[in-house]
Amino acid sequence: MVLYRAMANDTMVGSAVSVAKRLGKSTARVYEAFLDPALARAWMGLGSNGVSELAIDARPGGKYRFVTQRGGVDIEHRGEYRELVPGKRLVFTWVVPSLTQLVSIVTIDLLGAGDITQVVLTHDGVLAEFQSRTREGWGKILDEIGR
Repeated sequence: MVLYRAMANDTMVGSAVSVAKRLGKSTARVYEAFLDPALARAWMGLGSNGVSELAIDARPGGKYRFVTQRGGVDIEHRGEYRELVPGKRLVFTWVVPSLTQLVSIVTIDLLGAGDITQVVLTHDGVLAEFQSRTREGWGKILDEIGR
């Protein structure tokens, strides 16, 4: 179990979930898929009835927020960008307030050349009861981004 301070006021408890995928897209295109609202809308609504709200302020310290609907219930996701290195790395906090107030950290490393990218996504601070769903969800998201 990992316990550490994400921010001055946010204590995270949980373990890391990692997913690695090889995608047939350039590192620049995969990076954009996380930050461009038009591209992000496709994967953010995966497994739901779509995205009803979306805001992305893609800069270190900038925030994102999106709302999906599952079973007629709005599910808000939000966080803050910590590190953005174009075509190479994204680090952001992740909170789903209807499930927990705990803050977790997602780190996405992109390695590649040409139209092939190796994505290594690590989601730190995932509670035990959400680990399987988190791993499966990120795997599906990366598959969608790779289409």
